[in-house]
Amino acid sequence: GDTLRFAVGNFNLAAAGSYTLNGSFTLNGDGNSQNNQFAAKTIVNRGSTPLPYHMAFESPVTIAGLNTAGWVFNGPFIIGGAGHGFSGNGLYVNLYSSTPAASFTMPSIGQITPRTTFSFKYRLMNWSGYPNTAYQPSVADSLWFEASADCGLTYQLIYVVDSLNHPFGLDWNTVSV
Repeated sequence: GDTLRFAVGNFNLAAAGSYTLNGSFTLNGDGNSQNNQFAAKTIVNRGSTPLPYHMAFESPVTIAGLNTAGWVFNGPFIIGGAGHGFSGNGLYVNLYSSTPAASFTMPSIGQITPRTTFSFKYRLMNWSGYPNTAYQPSVADSLWFEASADCGLTYQLIYVVDSLNHPFGLDWNTVSV
């Protein structure tokens, strides 16, 4: 069979939302109405948070509130305040044998350029003896920072904190990528 290609103008899908595209056509002499309908295609644009973006996890921010603002959590994260060795609030997770991994996805931010910098503070602590026992990651431990350029379809590894580059100690570490 022959291939018929056509373009249907330009659509502005920049606003956050769900867009469903569908269409149909009729070819003279085809006689088969079953092949006249295209399957509907839904495109979801989560939108993006303008830069500069800053999240200090200050009250009244909650995990439930962040979920409705585009954050996605996989693990028992909590928002904690002072008393964790940092003057402000932070996002915390306790990893142990029954919860060996956790992850979160931030809302889309943009427009990202080659000069855009993402910074975060972290520290690794041992639950036993907290808050006075630092944790030295083993070869199997790591904290990954990944970024997506295609709205979350795929992610590229940007930076890893592991046993080779983590400065052992009680201090918070700042990473800028």
